[in-house]
Amino acid sequence: AFGPYVSGDEKSSVMPLAFFEFVVKNGNNKPAEAAIAFKISGLAGTNPRKIDGINGVYFDRTVVKPDNSAFAGASDMPDAEITTGSSMDQFLATGKLTGPHGGIVAVKLNLAASQTGRIRFVVGWYQEFVDKNWNDSIVDEGFRYQNDTIGIKSSIDAIKYGLSEFERIRNGASHFANSIMGIKELPHWYKDRLLNNLYPLTHNSQYARDGRFA
Repeated sequence: AFGPYVSGDEKSSVMPLAFFEFVVKNGNNKPAEAAIAFKISGLAGTNPRKIDGINGVYFDRTVVKPDNSAFAGASDMPDAEITTGSSMDQFLATGKLTGPHGGIVAVKLNLAASQTGRIRFVVGWYQEFVDKNWNDSIVDEGFRYQNDTIGIKSSIDAIKYGLSEFERIRNGASHFANSIMGIKELPHWYKDRLLNNLYPLTHNSQYARDGRFA
């Protein structure tokens, strides 16, 4: 699992995305199937359903709030079967799902003997960022990814970007972590602190649409 951090690439680094990748290997001398289902709770939006444009599900905005989210499945194997639905019993029986509604995405691979495949999931969201001005008036600050130069208008836009740039963003995030963990002169506990203490930077800070940061 990793977040979208690519040194020197603001567009990728501000994307409202989370990435997950699983490596599965068939250790047998005959073909085998492998499948993983992905479900996450607490996402913004409501009424999860399959939507055109991504192999995943979309949680629609509500009348009250424009917040919405989505997640999608993918693989490095072109013949992967990606399905959506709501029944875990069905998935456990077949490795697949059916139906246009439901908040689960499944990816199924048919692996040859000794073959390795990758199953990927990308989670995206789109949320409003409003604040109160000094006179208690509401100000639509917006997040940086909503800036016109970046052009993200919904969680679907974010998902499409994440899927198309998956490997490059993964490599950028890995390079950042490895560059710190590879410093031999520092003790392991200190390197671990350097990485994990960035949590407040990504979770308790705001990067507004116009470039202001706090």
